[in-house]
Amino acid sequence: MDPGTGNAATQHVAQRLSVLFPSVDPRVVTVVVLDSYRLYVDHPNPNAVPVLVEETARDRLLGHLEARSHTPGRSSSAPTTGSTARISGTFCPGR
Repeated sequence: MDPGTGNAATQHVAQRLSVLFPSVDPRVVTVVVLDSYRLYVDHPNPNAVPVLVEETARDRLLGHLEARSHTPGRSSSAPTTGSTARISGTFCPGR
């Protein structure tokens, strides 16, 4: 995937996930998406990269919301779509 396509695709994924996760700062969503993109930058099927990035980022954001919901005094509602597999990684600055 060339850098221009990757940038457009990651921006689109970040916008879509920002709508799905309105309680998460859009800057955090963007960081999660970019971090997820780095995992697939050399993937042999460049057409699959945006889908893989979105699934990975969604899983990470669901984990972020789940962790926040277990913090005393905080609550959140996570979207019900997508898998709930956890992918380790630091993606939330200032946590």
